[in-house]
Order: sequence, then C-alpha cells, then structure tokens
Amino acid sequence: MKEIIRRILKEEYKKMSSLPKNIIISIYDDINITLYDYVNSKVLGFVGLSKSNDGTYYFPSIAAEKGLGPTVLEIALMFCHPNGLMVSRDGDIRGDAFNIWQKMYYRDDVIKETLGLEDKKFNFGIISGEDEEYESEDDKIEELNTYIDDGFEEAILVYNTKMTMTPTKDYYTLIKNGILLDHHQIYIDGRDFFTLKYSYE
Repeated sequence: MKEIIRRILKEEYKKMSSLPKNIIISIYDDINITLYDYVNSKVLGFVGLSKSNDGTYYFPSIAAEKGLGPTVLEIALMFCHPNGLMVSRDGDIRGDAFNIWQKMYYRDDVIKETLGLEDKKFNFGIISGEDEEYESEDDKIEELNTYIDDGFEEAILVYNTKMTMTPTKDYYTLIKNGILLDHHQIYIDGRDFFTLKYSYE
C-alpha cells in the first residue's frame, strides 16, 4: 500500500519536460526563482529564498498557479542543490505549501537529511508557530514527547528535514531558454504575484 501511495504522490505534478516551450525558469539575485510564461508575460510560480551562514536555503515566500506547486518546489529543490532547502524555522508556511513539502519528503528522488534533536535549528515551529530557544536538552525532549503524544510526530520529522534534488537536463534547459529576458522585471512580477496570492488565499 505504501508503494502505491508513493507512486501517486510522485505523479501528482507536471514534469518540467512536459511544460510548453514558452515557459522558462528565471533566477534573480541568486535567491529568487520565477516560473514564467514569456509569451503571455505571465508568472506561474514564485519562490523567494533566504540563505543561512552554513549555506542552507529557506523559503519564506512561495506561490504557484493551481497544479504547479509541486513543480515550482521541485525547481527550488534543484536550485538549492547540494546545500539543501528547509521550511523557515519560525514555522510560517501555509497548510497547502506544507502538504506539498510533505509529499516531496516521500519521493524517492528527493535527497533528505533530517536534523538531529541536538541541532540548534531543530524546533517545533510547525506546531507552535515560533522558533523557541531551550534552556536544556531535557526541555526540548519533553516538548517533543508532548507533541508526539498529540500525533504530530510526522509533521515534526518532515518540518525538520533538509531536502534537495539533483538538477536535471530539463531544469537547465528551462533556465537557458530564458537567458536573454529581463530577469529583474520578471522578479518584480513574481514578487507581486506572491503578494497577490498571499493576500487572497
């Protein structure tokens, strides 16, 4: 049964190879990714990243047109290779975006590294909504056990996992096809697209 579920989750996105020729990936300032239809001047998805001192990426901003969420997140995972991508440590992520993140966790082609409980970045922000500091390891374990008892073990595991994907030929082709476009303007359009989506959803 598990294998059937995994197969379904893996097929629930539009492969980059199946996207129309007029769609490209625009990368601006090395932290902003926009999936863009340059013929119709239309943003299809946007990811705004931040990067920590150790090189790990986080996605405080993500939005996509219906059905393209997994594709956009897949692109972000390839962009963040090999450093890895994580959910922002304050747990600020919408439910639908976290659901897609969970689906990525179960894909066999996604490279995963779960933080240890002793890691300072390991927290329960997805449940508590904040990045807490703990006086002792025992306090952290006690809180973890409480959340596990409440049925949040899987969410905590997925939330504290760094993920990445090996970039594919299709990924590089979508970037190359948009090389001559105005990436600053595409970024502005992508940022506005996110703001609009965030305001109305």
